[in-house]
Amino acid sequence: MLQYIPSKRSWFGVKFWMVVESVTWYVLQMDVFHEKRFDPTPAGTLQGTNVVMNLMKKSHLLGKGFHIFADSFFASLNLANVLLRERTYLTGTMRTNRSMPQMIKNARPQAGNVVYARQRQNMLCRFRDHNRKKPVTLVSTYYNAIDTLNGKPRIIGAYNTFMGGVDLSDQMIGAYNDHRKCSKVWKKNIYHIFHRIMLNAYILYSHNTSLPVMSRLQFNQSVIESLASASLTHRCGYVNRQARVKKLDVRKERDCVVCSDRKRNISKRSRTSCARCTRGLHAACLQRHEC
Repeated sequence: MLQYIPSKRSWFGVKFWMVVESVTWYVLQMDVFHEKRFDPTPAGTLQGTNVVMNLMKKSHLLGKGFHIFADSFFASLNLANVLLRERTYLTGTMRTNRSMPQMIKNARPQAGNVVYARQRQNMLCRFRDHNRKKPVTLVSTYYNAIDTLNGKPRIIGAYNTFMGGVDLSDQMIGAYNDHRKCSKVWKKNIYHIFHRIMLNAYILYSHNTSLPVMSRLQFNQSVIESLASASLTHRCGYVNRQARVKKLDVRKERDCVVCSDRKRNISKRSRTSCARCTRGLHAACLQRHEC
């Protein structure tokens, strides 16, 4: 699984292929690259095409009209045609060594100018921004040759908006990554998968709860406490119920969510709160509280 990656800080690492939802950054599918000997690419197919198709098949997303945004490692006319046969759209940047019409490959647009070309249902674009020395080449089976009000192609704006879900997901994981050192590669992969699972769980929680959303730190702590209490219950037959109650700040009180009832004008103040839902809660009322 160790691969030579000179572009990273460490020359040897593990490659994870991922499909990330571009709005919520939820990881839909993930796979580990096992080297060409164990994960060969079929003849006549690019590696990027093979990786994308395998991930989309495993996640059951083909044939449903989804739109994929990919970088230059994956995007190609070969991938665009294969996905289009599966009723799936593609937008991405292309490397100059990929197969493309000579009109696009030989184009040298001036700063702020754009060159379009169409090959069947594939729209190709070459654009050079004012602050860049080299032009960028893009392919799309969804967007047309339309410029926005600022003079840039519409495909450029869409790519900048929806691309980058993998990088943002990595950034969110890095905030609470324990970076546990170990010499076993498979252990590092397991820890990485655990962090992905926790991030996915937090995304689902934050989009489906009716209570005030906890921070990621509070969410991680609540999961750890819940798993630890379940383990103690299984091993020892009891659990420390006080672990789910935390003290409020000095001189702050809240109505207990269990023994208080505003409709009956019953107000019993508490200086502690539930560690999970943050509502006021007495330690004695913890067993009757559900959140």
